[in-house]
Amino acid sequence: MSEFDSYPQCLEPHLTIRQIAKAWSLSYEATRQLFENEDGVLKLVHRLRAGRRGYVSYRVPQHVAARVHARLTAGSRGVTTRTGKRADVLRIGNQT
Repeated sequence: MSEFDSYPQCLEPHLTIRQIAKAWSLSYEATRQLFENEDGVLKLVHRLRAGRRGYVSYRVPQHVAARVHARLTAGSRGVTTRTGKRADVLRIGNQT
């Protein structure tokens, strides 16, 4: 019996990009970029009538959010701010 037999992933709480962005203190756009191509994220495509733009809604299962967070924090680099406090730096997107 696997760990998911007693609690199916389809019933696991799913988060919106906005909820994750707020919890992680990131912009909506940066958070969307983190999750738009991530395995396990539900993409709900809303097609509108001719002349109107469609849009995509994302729903992120908690285990996927935890996986991305773990991956980001594992690759973080600590720095000291001007006030002497330690902070983690996470690189998002293409960095040169």
